[in-house]
Amino acid sequence: GGAVVVYPDGIGSDLGSCWRIDGMANLGECAFDETIDDTGFIDALISLMQSRHPVDRERIYAVGFSNGAMP
Repeated sequence: GGAVVVYPDGIGSDLGSCWRIDGMANLGECAFDETIDDTGFIDALISLMQSRHPVDRERIYAVGFSNGAMP
């Protein structure tokens, strides 16, 4: 129906996958290497999808749960 849906996954930790939030190297059970750039990863993923599909950057939406839902 005219939508591109992507399900990226965060870096794994002992308790499952987590996302590194900018400026936060440790978040509860999620501890990360400071060099991980999940924000850059998502931007690159959007660019990749845009190169393969007609993606309108003004109509990109993101949802998540728990750590994946943080701003």
